[in-house]
Amino acid sequence: MASLAEFTVAHVIYLQPVSERVSAMFRFVLPVAVCLFGQSSVAQEVSDAPLVASENVGSECVNIVGSQKNCVRVLACIGESGLYFDGVALGWDAGRLKGLTSAGAQCDGWWTTGGILGTGTAKLRCTDGMIADVFFYSQDNLTGTVIGRGKDSENRILHVWSGKNVLQFLTGPNGQPRMECGAVEVLIG
Repeated sequence: MASLAEFTVAHVIYLQPVSERVSAMFRFVLPVAVCLFGQSSVAQEVSDAPLVASENVGSECVNIVGSQKNCVRVLACIGESGLYFDGVALGWDAGRLKGLTSAGAQCDGWWTTGGILGTGTAKLRCTDGMIADVFFYSQDNLTGTVIGRGKDSENRILHVWSGKNVLQFLTGPNGQPRMECGAVEVLIG
């Protein structure tokens, strides 16, 4: 038998019950696998798609459960300087993204879900040359509520929220919907 000083992390892991070892391995492998395999499918789908200037983001966005006509609002902070995206996600389980950045660039892209544990990916291209990749987690499939993170072609971090109730989710203590994009608070109309 090994002395206490000879125990390594491998020994400690081996002494854990099998269920804990499998759970620990799953928690380590899952995010890596989803990132590797999930991102590549969206990138291939979108990379050949032409950039189409989006129509103005309309106020007639309606959540229609299970329909390809489903529409939910998408909001995202782009970096930490107050730049943001305001748009819509169209479709069910996969579909189109469209909207505008606060700098006025029109954006268009695609999203897909169906990954392990409600994960999905999205790709967005904008008329100012920005390309963004996002990895998201579905919080409530029926309302289209997702929370995501990503990076754009300028290496800025994106924080993304979407769903039928996104404004209520982002409402601050003063009753005004807002996003904190770094040190900048962005009020949402």
